Amino acid sequence: MAGHLLEKALSRDQVASASYVEGTTGREARDLIRELRDAFKAAGFTDAESKALIINERGRGYRLGVVAADIVVDG
Repeated sequence: MAGHLLEKALSRDQVASASYVEGTTGREARDLIRELRDAFKAAGFTDAESKALIINERGRGYRLGVVAADIVVDG
């Protein structure tokens, strides 16, 4: 899921609609977003920080809350 958001962050329209997320993952978008935010919190981020990392664009979908070019994937 995070890879799909990164892919969208690098595109012209940086918002991943719920249908895009569900179509590429086969799972409900809000469940995936909740799981990602929970993983961030388990890694030591606060609730506010986890919400700032994945932003809900009401009525449109989700986008990363950081500049895609600043993301480094390790591993």
